[in-house]
Amino acid sequence: MRSELDRQLDEQFPFARDAEKPRFRGNEKNTCLRQLNGISRAFRSIMHRKAEGDNLHDSYRPFLRHLAHFDGCTQLDLVNATGLRAPTVSVTLTKMEKDGLIIRVNDDYDLRARRVYITDKGKSINLNAIGAIADIESKIMKDIPEEDAEITLRTLEKMFSNLKSEMSDK
Repeated sequence: MRSELDRQLDEQFPFARDAEKPRFRGNEKNTCLRQLNGISRAFRSIMHRKAEGDNLHDSYRPFLRHLAHFDGCTQLDLVNATGLRAPTVSVTLTKMEKDGLIIRVNDDYDLRARRVYITDKGKSINLNAIGAIADIESKIMKDIPEEDAEITLRTLEKMFSNLKSEMSDK
């Protein structure tokens, strides 16, 4: 017995074999965006498992990554680097400071600015995260030819560029 969805697909794609018809999960089309979302969710799940005990929240990672390269930057620099709003950055930094990952120091020359420094604990957690990411990436890319990986990367970059231009239009 064919489902209503199968009948609708037959009407939309009358000459296509089943393998050529769009794949659906429930009533939703299986698209690149769905696949990217699934990969992202799987990545976060694996990272959470690997980071157990490190106290690495998802929101901390962009800050640690930036501070590993630009230690002593200002909170405003972090606002610009992460694309987050200043209050969000401030709240996140307060939590990171409480967790011992960063310290904030008032700037001696510009009393309005606060400098943010990564602690040894923050550096260690960042290095662990880099190792975990490299491990996950090697598993994701297993058995994928280099040429395919390059095409996929260019496609993803284009997709991201399309989204960024859409965001800037608003």
